[in-house]
Amino acid sequence: MESLAAIILLSSLASSFPHPLDPLTFTEISTIRSILSSHPPFSHPNSFPSIASLSLLEPPKTSILSWFPSSPPLPRRATVTAYSPNLTHLLSIDILSRLILSHSTIPHPSAFPRLTSSDISRVSSTTLSDPRVIRAIQNRGLDPSRINCLPLSPGWFGPQEENRRLAKAQCFALFHNTTSNFYMSPIEGLIVLVDLDVGAVVWVRDEGRGIPVPNGEGTDYRGHMVKWGNWELHVKADERAGIVVSTAKVREAEGDEWRSVMYKGFASELFVPYMEGSEGWYFRGYMDAGEYGLGSCAMPLVRLNDCPRNAYYMDAVFAGEDGRPFVRPDVICLFERYTGEF
Repeated sequence: MESLAAIILLSSLASSFPHPLDPLTFTEISTIRSILSSHPPFSHPNSFPSIASLSLLEPPKTSILSWFPSSPPLPRRATVTAYSPNLTHLLSIDILSRLILSHSTIPHPSAFPRLTSSDISRVSSTTLSDPRVIRAIQNRGLDPSRINCLPLSPGWFGPQEENRRLAKAQCFALFHNTTSNFYMSPIEGLIVLVDLDVGAVVWVRDEGRGIPVPNGEGTDYRGHMVKWGNWELHVKADERAGIVVSTAKVREAEGDEWRSVMYKGFASELFVPYMEGSEGWYFRGYMDAGEYGLGSCAMPLVRLNDCPRNAYYMDAVFAGEDGRPFVRPDVICLFERYTGEF
């Protein structure tokens, strides 16, 4: 009966795996779990390890290159990396024969397996249940129920971290009606060290809610006149041309003499010919400035989104088609990049 079952399984393997590099199937993974469950030291109650990796143990390269679809199926084997408290297990398994071909262990602190989904969940729940973390989040005006924390590999910074499986938690704010990409809103200055095996916070360091942002050295904004370092220029918004920079001049490094660089600069036109010959496209050749107005199409900039915290904003006053004036706020922003560019 056992030989008949093996023949049936072998036939199933031959029909189900047209190529020996095909990944493990649902059935194979279930079989591997069953093999592990009956293998000491995982056969005792509540002793099944955390599976960090379970994948195909590929046949030798020579066997793959000499294999043809008409060839007999090559052995299906798996390699497993598992973790139980203070011990990493490396196993290789023959699926058809249900044999564990090798089993070695790596004790702490030589190596740790990768983080599992349970590890990731444990870091978040452990971090967000610590009163110090909750207090730090509330001090930033954030709702702890709208926070998610993810583990970061902590590196190694001293013997006090020896023999411990640790992760540092980075927390993110989840805002309503904004991007679902919470990586856009990290909570800076809050660092949490979590012991993954114990499931406890080791320490919390809160460096404060804000990061000081310099306004730039030597900058001065007076209406539309801008001074930056040894530069001086006039900036305004124009309905047709968009941004117009005028009377730009620079003071030489030595002395007080000013040198004119540009009297007036703007985009005279933005011509976009699509060069497509079909009926619906051959005539399209946008004149963005002359036909639509680069300034007229300008939309208010979103503060802290389009421009950084240290930006200076300018409004535009345009005339509507009825001749009445209207204000379009924050259509220009000026700021010094942290690399020293304006």
